[in-house]
Order: sequence, then C-alpha cells, then structure tokens
Amino acid sequence: MFARIVFPVLFFGLTVAAVADEFAGEDFSLRLPAALSSFSAYADVAGKGGASVAGRFGSSANPAAMAWSFPNQFHLIASAQFSSIAFENGTRLKFFSEALTFDAGQVGAFRFSFGKVTSNDREVRTFPVDLGYDLNSGRIDWAKRLGSVSIGVSVSHSESETTFHTRQLIFSDSDRQTTIGRLGVLWQPAPKWLIGAIGEFGHGPTRTTQRMPTLAGVFSSDARDITRQVVLRAGVSYEWMTYALLQLDYQHGTFWNDTGSLDVDRFSVGADLPLAKFLFVRAGSVGDVRGNFGWTAGVGLYPRPGLTLDFAYQNDAFPELQRELGHSRTLNASVSVQF
Repeated sequence: MFARIVFPVLFFGLTVAAVADEFAGEDFSLRLPAALSSFSAYADVAGKGGASVAGRFGSSANPAAMAWSFPNQFHLIASAQFSSIAFENGTRLKFFSEALTFDAGQVGAFRFSFGKVTSNDREVRTFPVDLGYDLNSGRIDWAKRLGSVSIGVSVSHSESETTFHTRQLIFSDSDRQTTIGRLGVLWQPAPKWLIGAIGEFGHGPTRTTQRMPTLAGVFSSDARDITRQVVLRAGVSYEWMTYALLQLDYQHGTFWNDTGSLDVDRFSVGADLPLAKFLFVRAGSVGDVRGNFGWTAGVGLYPRPGLTLDFAYQNDAFPELQRELGHSRTLNASVSVQF
C-alpha cells in the first residue's frame, strides 16, 4: 500500500513540473508569507511533504492534535527543531525553534514555542542586490479532547525584517509584525481513521522604507501597509500500521495587501514505513495547481521510550521564491524528550 500511494504521486509531480510557473506577477511581499505558510518545523512532518492536518502527533500543523498525545505515562514534552533551507543562488535560511508541551489534565494540553530565522546575504537572481531576512516569533497552543473529537486553538506573533541591499545602500527595508490566530478540529470517525481541518487568519502591519540614489543624492520614502492572510487546510489519515500513518492534505491560502493578492492551492501526501520498532522511514511529496512539485524523505529514530530523533530532506518545497532565489533544498532535524 505504501508504494501504491507514494510512487504515483511522485510520478505525477515529475510530469507536471515541466510546466510549472514561478508565480510571475505576484509581489515578493505576498510570495514570502505564502512560502512560509507551508514550512514544517518538525522533521517527521517535513519528511512526509508537510501532510499533517489529520495527524495525531503533537508535531501536526493542527493544534487539536496535541490532545491525542495525552494522557499517557508522560506529562511533559520538550522539543527542539533546526532547519536549513539552501537556495540555488546561495541564500541560506536557518530556522531554530523550541517547544514545551504539557498535560494540564481536565483543562487540556498547552504548548509554548519560540522560533528564530536568520539568513546570509546573497545576490538575488532578478536584480544585483542582496536579500536579508530575520524573524523572531512566539506561539501558544491549547487543545482538548472530547471523546472522538478534539479542538485546538493557537495564537502566534512574529516580528520580521526583510531587506534588499548592496554593501553601500539598503534599497528596501520592510519591518512586519504578524499575528496569526488558528482554529483546528480533529475527528476520529472510525478506528485508525482521522479527519482534520484548520482555519487561520493573519494580520501583518508593515512599514517599508525605500531608498533610491539620484544625481541630487539618495531619495527616501516610507510606506505603510497591512498584509493579511486566510489559510484553510483539510486532511485525512489512516493508521495502516502501529504509529505509521498514510496522510493526505489540501491547503488553500489567500494573501493580500496594497500590491494585490495571491492565491495558493497545495496538495501534500506522505507515509510512514516502520522497518523496526525503533526505526521509521518516510516519504512524501507536495505540489500545487500551478504545476510546481517537490519530493521529501525522512527517517525517525526511537532509541528508548520518550526519546525521538527525526531527520528529513525536502527538495523544491518553496516554489514561491524561485524567481529571486532559485530551487531549494531543505534539511530538518528534530529532537523530542518526554517526561
């Protein structure tokens, strides 16, 4: 079953990739948050193409999944994640995040997490300037299970800076503060089956300073805008072996500000294959209706109860940024300790 599901999706992606576009016409201020909306901090999710809305593990994109982790012999989970995205033009984005999840009994489960993104400075493909990006974020999640249904809520806030510059001059400097609210539901209609759904809304006031050299000197102008986003995701999973899931997700996102609007529609599929009690391998793919396609793979190690190590590789998971940065390769690593 594993091969019958994953391999046809990989073949389909290879056939449509030849006609993929690079989001021609959409502004970078919209394509960047659209790309980040598909990012998977947890390596077990990244290894399956990001398909996780109907997952029952805390690494799921669905906050309601936290409620399925408890009660058990553990009541506290500490985890750390690292990701490195290497683009064709030499740009590297490094993601660091930490999370603490705990069981509050009848009140539900809570998670506090923090993240940071840094970049090096490399010249983009479309213009002789370097891109710089820096982000700091925090997030709180809550979830509670009510029989065969669980619900979850999360709120995150981030502050980011995006610059296009040379050694002599910063041509564009954008500071954005983004707040995102998310509501998730997870339902078990039958044994081994889960259906999940997420809705989120994001609000990001942005201040951009632009500088242009002229014969009379450097001309500077400021502009204020608000980038908004609505993202809807739905997914289904089947536990074909113990702790091994087959998953399928659909994501629709709309992003808009004064420059215009951008719609993205993505599909992701992934599967776990247990080779031993302590070793899982994963594979998946992600594609969109524009013909873009990426493939993913990963491995999970469970050396002892309560300790999890996950690693993943993603190829071309961020087509929204290809115009400036080119194709991408992503490495993910996660460690989780339960107490």
